[in-house]
Amino acid sequence: MSIGNLPDDVEINQSLRDWLGTLRQQIIRATRPLYIPVNHFSGYYRIVDAADATQDEQLQFAGTGNPVLQEINSLGIIGARIEAVDDACNHLFYVPKYFNVDTNIKFEVVWCTNNNTTTNTATWKVLYNAAAAGEALAAAGTALDLAITADNVLGTYKVAVTPYGLLYGGNIEHGDMLHLKVSLGAVSVLNPAVDQVFLLGILINDEG
Repeated sequence: MSIGNLPDDVEINQSLRDWLGTLRQQIIRATRPLYIPVNHFSGYYRIVDAADATQDEQLQFAGTGNPVLQEINSLGIIGARIEAVDDACNHLFYVPKYFNVDTNIKFEVVWCTNNNTTTNTATWKVLYNAAAAGEALAAAGTALDLAITADNVLGTYKVAVTPYGLLYGGNIEHGDMLHLKVSLGAVSVLNPAVDQVFLLGILINDEG
């Protein structure tokens, strides 16, 4: 028995059932949005870099561009260094039972850069693939139903949160393993080959 799953064989006043349902939603709402920092993504591994004698071991992401986890501005915190358009980081996310899969789910990308020109922009992209238990994992190749739009640089190492993209309700199920691919889709003037562009993480919100 739980707040949101009351037994049928116990006589409980309907108004009390409704109140407990509302209470459950309030408790769940306190956990939103869910933030996943990039170093909690599942798609990276350790490599040995024989070409760099000063840094012979790195943590890098599998997939396009192999972004490396790197310290940001000597702060003791790290992000995934994005050095080209289409560089991507991947994560396998379990859709929990408490998620509202029938509503639109918001995805926002959290990032920063050492660039300080606020007219420059980055457009981040999230692709996904859902695999239920017993189904084969596959590449994240489906775009969000509402794409994330361009986000302006806010200033040197200032935290930026993109406009949200939407995965419409009914596309995923509880218990799905959701393969998420987060990439730098496009830039305007911002040059990731020269500027330091870091993916910090993603925000997921199922409040609709």
